[in-house]
Amino acid sequence: MIFGMTNSTPNPFAGLGKALASLRKQAGFKRQKDATEALKIDGGQLSRWENEVTLPSVENLGKLLAGYGTTVADLAEALGAVATAQVWEDG
Repeated sequence: MIFGMTNSTPNPFAGLGKALASLRKQAGFKRQKDATEALKIDGGQLSRWENEVTLPSVENLGKLLAGYGTTVADLAEALGAVATAQVWEDG
């Protein structure tokens, strides 16, 4: 659990993995392996981030965004799209 959050508090990082995967694909990296080789990051780690097993550090998140040629604003937009899609799925 994130410090200061209760079980009833929405997770502000929910959907981060899907958003990162979306940004990766928009950057032209169809496969995680393509991104990890180009950005020189551990493939297992990227997989864990995209599957929301763990969260990237701020430093690693910055490396990903820079490597994908995106900004924090792009990430926020992608997170919004993930949240909207989740609302539609949940009905």
